[in-house]
Amino acid sequence: AGRPEVRGGGDDPNTKTRVLKQTFASQAEAERAAKAAMNRTSRQQATFSMTTAYGRPDISSESPVRLQGFKPQIDRLNWIVAKATHSYSSSGLTSSLELEANV
Repeated sequence: AGRPEVRGGGDDPNTKTRVLKQTFASQAEAERAAKAAMNRTSRQQATFSMTTAYGRPDISSESPVRLQGFKPQIDRLNWIVAKATHSYSSSGLTSSLELEANV
């Protein structure tokens, strides 16, 4: 009879479908996993990388970040840190950040 299918994108046949390969114990668990996968996918649609002139060791993964002084399309988005790398050299401490739009 096949496995039941839970669609996260609604009933629109034009919506792209992503198949989660795991088997879930319940429909509620499958729906939570589908929603989390959709959130990850939508966040990955906008990315931004930067290195700070002065290190910010207080910034870590999943930290919210507010950008200002860039294009309005960038400034108005809510960003989170996907990856933070802190480096110390003879020039001092710097932080390299990879950001994703949190939509």
